[in-house]
Amino acid sequence: MEHLHFRQFPAGINAIVAISCYSGYNQEDSVIMNQSSIDRGFFRSLFFRSYRDEEKKMGTLVKEDFGRPDRASTMGMRHGSYEKLDDDGLAPPGTRVSGEDVIIGKTTPISQDEAQGQSSRYTRRDHSMSLRHSETGMVDQVLLTTNADGLRFVKVRVRSVRIPQIRDKFSSRHGQKGTVGMTYTQEDMPWTIEGVTPDIIVNPHAIPSRMTIGQLIERTWEKKEMRLLLQMSRKALHKCGYQMRGFERMYNGHTGRPLTAMIFLGPTYNQRLKHMVDNKIHSRGRGPVQILTRQPAEGRSRDGGLRFGEMERDCMIAHGAANFLKERLFDQSEAYRVHVCETCGLIAIANLKKNSFECRGWKNKTDIVQVHIPYACKQLFQELMSMAIAPRMLTKGLKSAKGRKPLTAMIFLGPTYYQRLKHMVDDKIHSRGRGPVQILTRQPAEGRSRDGGLRFGEMERDCMIAHGAANFLKERLFDQSDAYRVHVCESCGLIAIANLKKNSFECRGCKNKTDIVQVHIPYACKLLFQELMSMAIAPRMLTKDLKSAKGRNPTTSYVRNLSLTFNVSGSPFYIQYTFITCPNHVVLPSSYLSIPCLSNSTSSFYATTSYKRGSSMFPSRQIVKRLRVPAIDRERLLLEWHSPDCKSCEMDNLRCGFKNKASIKVKCFGDEPV
Repeated sequence: MEHLHFRQFPAGINAIVAISCYSGYNQEDSVIMNQSSIDRGFFRSLFFRSYRDEEKKMGTLVKEDFGRPDRASTMGMRHGSYEKLDDDGLAPPGTRVSGEDVIIGKTTPISQDEAQGQSSRYTRRDHSMSLRHSETGMVDQVLLTTNADGLRFVKVRVRSVRIPQIRDKFSSRHGQKGTVGMTYTQEDMPWTIEGVTPDIIVNPHAIPSRMTIGQLIERTWEKKEMRLLLQMSRKALHKCGYQMRGFERMYNGHTGRPLTAMIFLGPTYNQRLKHMVDNKIHSRGRGPVQILTRQPAEGRSRDGGLRFGEMERDCMIAHGAANFLKERLFDQSEAYRVHVCETCGLIAIANLKKNSFECRGWKNKTDIVQVHIPYACKQLFQELMSMAIAPRMLTKGLKSAKGRKPLTAMIFLGPTYYQRLKHMVDDKIHSRGRGPVQILTRQPAEGRSRDGGLRFGEMERDCMIAHGAANFLKERLFDQSDAYRVHVCESCGLIAIANLKKNSFECRGCKNKTDIVQVHIPYACKLLFQELMSMAIAPRMLTKDLKSAKGRNPTTSYVRNLSLTFNVSGSPFYIQYTFITCPNHVVLPSSYLSIPCLSNSTSSFYATTSYKRGSSMFPSRQIVKRLRVPAIDRERLLLEWHSPDCKSCEMDNLRCGFKNKASIKVKCFGDEPV
């Protein structure tokens, strides 16, 4: 990094990055970028391109020279502008240039043999170098020196400012690269309660697939501004007022409403890569073609055509776009006109200036038709004819060139040595109805040697989906593969424990033994669920309205978010209560105090003064909290006065009471106590 001067010229910037799905424009490897940040100079960079040229000797006397070409005496001048050149043929530093502007002027003397006829007034030929047609910029530096042969050598460097735009590529230092899929102004970006808007929004699905966990740790460390361990960073974030895992509550920039999920937000060092759309964008209407095949040249540097390959061709065939296919592959590529003899089908000789045509095989000069074929097809016919194979184009009934009878196909007959290879159908034929399965996944084994099943892959699956064969697809991928039966709790959605011999079922999550349903899933899906549960992730199968295993409430707001706090400092009387919740179908004794304001349609809320009584309830109960509640139980009230007491108050005809509402100290009052 020291040799590349990364400290003086860094390749990136610390950006505020959010991991979220937002508007759908950051799918796959794309990201959403803040257009307002870009307008403020976010990720602006300088792009340099050098153009070099040198003088060359063409013989003993002819030598190329740098200079500004003169249109009156120079032939072959380019379409670009020569106005940016000085007299020495070089564009000076600080000159703004655009596509096809000439930046290096160079000419060559014309030989005596060439300077004849119409070109007699020209004395030189243009060999100048122009800027690339898709680029603009400013001349940064010009270097003029000599090479080993004593001839002048020049290098011109052009500088351009590159502003981030859609399709430019960026990456974190942990390899999480992505292209810009959309840019939003600051008012359309999500924002936190502090008014912070992210510069970049990354898709959350990129983290588990790419496994770039380092950037998450970097974002957490930079957010708390100290390099501590991850466990200590949580405490530091929480101490500074942040969420312990670095999440933020954000609001939708389009609607202003809070987002349903917490967003992981923080600074991350992102780099701008060299893959920019300005260097890759390319289109053309007309341009150079290959000399041999007359097809458009290949590559952006040669101003070539866009490749229309086999997959594009098959796609157009599937859509039935015959005219468009003919236009792309024939009319706009290598259309060629030939003249064919109607009698024998061979290509005839044509002289269009004299309007004369002749077939050398049939000696025909009248029955000649014009046919349009690809130029590569014409070359193929000529190559086959050089091998004594005469391809014929059928325009109507063909006749033989020798007997002048209707032409029939000639059969090429002769002895040839043939070998039998080891690839025989008896060694490859394979089918099975039932057979061995893999121990882990219970899917059919692979391979003919293991008597395995026939592979039904992704292409076959997509084909069946395209044909709408849903039942056949289910039969192949599920019924005949790894169908498995599980029993699911209808209340919480977890897989229950089943004893089919005793016909007993139980859900360990909510202790349910009755509301159990049978579900058929792939055995691999069951393995996935078990693996997720080993990672403390509980996947649930929704069979009807899903309830929580704790409290059976979809939100469990009153169970998880309940914070019962009482101010017991103002009274000396309190009772230790145990707050519990249980399903509505459970009948409790009358000694349990019902709390209707915390109950709902599926579960009830109770309070009891005995911990043992609360803990010995039915298995479906759940203890929510134990609190000291200010109350008076007249049956078990035991009141003891400590110093100071109110004995002197009664003797003096005064009233005894608390000093204030927030104290348990007493005093004597002449009137009603405060």
